[in-house]
Amino acid sequence: MSRGRYFLHEHPWSATSWKLEEVQRMLNHEDVAVVRSDGCQYGMRARDLDGKEYPVKKPTGWMSNADLLLKELSATCIGECEKHVPLLDGRPAAAATYPPELCAAIIRGLQRQWERDHKRLAPEIAAAIGSEEGEDHSSQLLGAVSGEADCRAEDASGGGPPANNQPSPLTTSIQVRYCLLTLY
Repeated sequence: MSRGRYFLHEHPWSATSWKLEEVQRMLNHEDVAVVRSDGCQYGMRARDLDGKEYPVKKPTGWMSNADLLLKELSATCIGECEKHVPLLDGRPAAAATYPPELCAAIIRGLQRQWERDHKRLAPEIAAAIGSEEGEDHSSQLLGAVSGEADCRAEDASGGGPPANNQPSPLTTSIQVRYCLLTLY
């Protein structure tokens, strides 16, 4: 944080780790906050015992020093889901992978945070997407996350991994591996 970087910490909302001294110390920083979200609001789904797919609630806590990122990650279920699949009997594994909608929310929040804090798009991102100042960049950035649920690093074109197996300018400036993102 002292270098002007953003961080994002995620853990189940009911986890005892939120009470750890180290986590509490982070929360004491004036720029750090925590929000709660429900996985069903970001497309998280799993199969029930009958094999039918339903939303997974999975209450999750997010801690960050990026308030606009946290705003993107604060959606909670207000009862619009017909049923939630309980995460029992091996089904937690289905909720261990971030769905594309959640990855997109993280990228969108980081983009908005960067643009507000720096009054511009990160130069590496602008170069990667061929952007002009003042343009809306969300569609280009979201194109970096494919429809695959594991949110692996993708080519800036959104068409899958880079053809030459070399990272694109976007993936070198933003690490989009399992949605743990750090802007350089």
